[in-house]
Amino acid sequence: MQSLEYVNIFDLLKTKYNELNMGYSFDLLHLNSEGYLLCKDATIKYIENEYRAKNSRGNTKITTDWFMRIVEHTQLRALRLLKKMVKLILKLSI
Repeated sequence: MQSLEYVNIFDLLKTKYNELNMGYSFDLLHLNSEGYLLCKDATIKYIENEYRAKNSRGNTKITTDWFMRIVEHTQLRALRLLKKMVKLILKLSI
């Protein structure tokens, strides 16, 4: 059975009123580039911490090269999604 891990990024993106911070959004629903960068950084930090914890127990051997490929792949997917969103916004605003 596979398990999924949850990275809580909402706490990083919210205001003291539990609303999405407008600094990370352009419509209180979708993230802007700053929001995606914050998500990326939080995810990388989580993966690094998990890797250190697992590696210190000797359960896994993850190479730096493998980790960087995962990070680059994640960044490319986020950038592609952001590009699609911008195109859609531009279409809707015309």
